[in-house]
Amino acid sequence: MNITRHLQTAFERYKTASRPLQAGIAAAGLLGVFGLFNLLGSNDNNSFSGPTFAAREGQLDIVVREGGNIEALQSQQIRSAIRGGSGVKILSIVEEGYRVTAEDVAAGLVLVELDSSQLNEQKLNQQIAYETADATFIERKAQLEIRINQNVANLNAASQRMRFARLDLEKFLGANVVQDLVTQLGIEERVARTEALQAAATTTAPDRDSHVDQIQQNRDATRQQGRSGGGRPDTEPELIGLGGTDAIELPPATDMLMDYDYLAIREAIDFRIYASENRLEDGMAKQQLRTLQEAVRVAEENNLQAQARYAGQERLAARDFITPNELEAERSRLLQAESRLEQAITDLNLYTQYTFIKDADQQLANYEDAIMSYQRTQAEAAAELAQAEARYKSAVQRLELEAQRLVDLNEQLALTVIRAQRPGLVVYGSADTGQPFRGGNQEPIQEGATVRERQAILTIPDMTEMAVRVNIHESSVQRVAEGQTVAVRIDAFPDMRLTGDVIKVAVVADSGNAFMNPDLKVYPTIVRIDGEHDWLRPGMTAEVEILVASLENTVYVPIQAVTYLEDKQVVYVSRAGRREAREVQTGNYSEQFIEILSGLSAGEEVMLLPPRQSGQLASQAAG
Repeated sequence: MNITRHLQTAFERYKTASRPLQAGIAAAGLLGVFGLFNLLGSNDNNSFSGPTFAAREGQLDIVVREGGNIEALQSQQIRSAIRGGSGVKILSIVEEGYRVTAEDVAAGLVLVELDSSQLNEQKLNQQIAYETADATFIERKAQLEIRINQNVANLNAASQRMRFARLDLEKFLGANVVQDLVTQLGIEERVARTEALQAAATTTAPDRDSHVDQIQQNRDATRQQGRSGGGRPDTEPELIGLGGTDAIELPPATDMLMDYDYLAIREAIDFRIYASENRLEDGMAKQQLRTLQEAVRVAEENNLQAQARYAGQERLAARDFITPNELEAERSRLLQAESRLEQAITDLNLYTQYTFIKDADQQLANYEDAIMSYQRTQAEAAAELAQAEARYKSAVQRLELEAQRLVDLNEQLALTVIRAQRPGLVVYGSADTGQPFRGGNQEPIQEGATVRERQAILTIPDMTEMAVRVNIHESSVQRVAEGQTVAVRIDAFPDMRLTGDVIKVAVVADSGNAFMNPDLKVYPTIVRIDGEHDWLRPGMTAEVEILVASLENTVYVPIQAVTYLEDKQVVYVSRAGRREAREVQTGNYSEQFIEILSGLSAGEEVMLLPPRQSGQLASQAAG
């Protein structure tokens, strides 16, 4: 045990003490420190007569003494909750020291009333902003519904044109031929993919009708609250937005019909293979083909008949039964029949080689155009719907923002009146009396003063359970623990003796005290006072004696009687006016006494001062 260090620490702790007891201890420590540093290694055997102390045997209470302040263990701190950097003025405040009763709490006693004029003006402006956002919401909602209906109409019209174009193609070529072409081109698969993507986008989007109904209910409830004023209602509707996972999803990009793969297949189609009566089905193309083929057959029969008549006329002309003019006329009719045959064959060939191919290609192109028009209509509908939904979403978010601001203002207005919530004693500002300085440029709490957000206005301590906050020096904190018994003396009532116990010891040093003296390390400790005492007030000064240990039947001497000789702890025993250095073994100690485990018996006289320079040290201590 390093007694020298303990004496030095004791001297530093008590040299500035204000209480008489601490001043006496400081003087004793001072004499011990001086004696320690002047007697290390001394072997002077000269006679000396000085103050002595007869070693005692009995009960020794090891206590730690500290001074502190009375405070309540539990307290309600009322702070300003009004937002804004400029603060708000106090219109009225309950008198400091007023004791709030349970009846005051039940009656809703007003403790503080803050200025609400600026908040009322803000609420009026916010009400206008909310009504404007409400009108915009209604407009955007109607626009979204109109856009949805218009998209449905446009898609129905485009789908109808696509179906009609398919029917025209089937009417021209026949259903089976068209199905064969559609299969080669993969048209049905492409259209099906587009329809699937559109259906997926429709099914994954949220239910707009139910969502709009919820927004409408919230809007009406918020409007009613804003008009009625006051704070938040008991069951306030929660505002549901379109952000996050509830956002309206846009349909993905459609799988358009025309691409490079499709065009490659499209260019490879040869419509001439269908230009036959066997390949074509009943339709306009087959009907036209039959008409042209029938015209060829009729022309062939007419040509054969004309050839037969001309041959007969030649035989008659050879026998001079007809004139040469009649033969020439028959020959002219034969040439006309041959010409009509050639024309019918040419018409048939032109149709199968050109007109049919052109018409078939045109009908297919019309069908393709109708499909692409349908897909374009889908894309345009998605884009228009996205814009309408974005405007609607913006209107909803704006409405929710303005509604929330209105709710916040109503809450702020409700917070300008602070009512009693629990019984106790009214204390202005913070109840933390351990802080030596007031914060910044804060005004004293009074009517007309300006308080800022989070600034403490009142503290309502619970007077039924009081405590003392003390700072334990680092040299003693390891001996203090929770549950130890404490004797409490109130400076204002010196005749009153209270008891208590340690309920909390800080694990780290107080940083606030380090500002004043960086070398001073103290640990805040809370001592609970037993019982209820109406005369106790927060902020009173008190002294506590923490009972660290109670030693039974032990020998003890004043702590300054123990010093060091070389590396041994010794006391100087007085015998017949001479001193004798005797090695001792020490144990526990308090601020006044130290336990002697061995080397000294009860009743032996020990010197309180080292022999050398005792007279000089005694005079310095007395001075």
